Amino acid sequence: MDFEGQKLAETLLYRLLIVFAAIGFVVGYAAGSFRLMVLINAAGLAATLLVVVPNWPFFNRNPFNWLPPLNPEDAAAGGGSSSTAGGASSGSSASRGSRAKR
Repeated sequence: MDFEGQKLAETLLYRLLIVFAAIGFVVGYAAGSFRLMVLINAAGLAATLLVVVPNWPFFNRNPFNWLPPLNPEDAAAGGGSSSTAGGASSGSSASRGSRAKR
């Protein structure tokens, strides 16, 4: 499940629980049955969990790309696999600092 899928799952969770709670309250109040209200809420919870808990394909619409793995030699040297990982930015800031002192 990607990050957008997690957001969608959370939104669905809240909305479905609120809808089933409202339906359960109205039907239970109209019928005068607390038991019916609880049963509708329990069925709504079960339906919501069935929708939200499994990793359905629509939760994976926005896959994210991981960073490439570091080589063991580069990791030991403190560098990364990209050319701008640390050497270019630290070198340019050091040169800026030496210019400011002059």
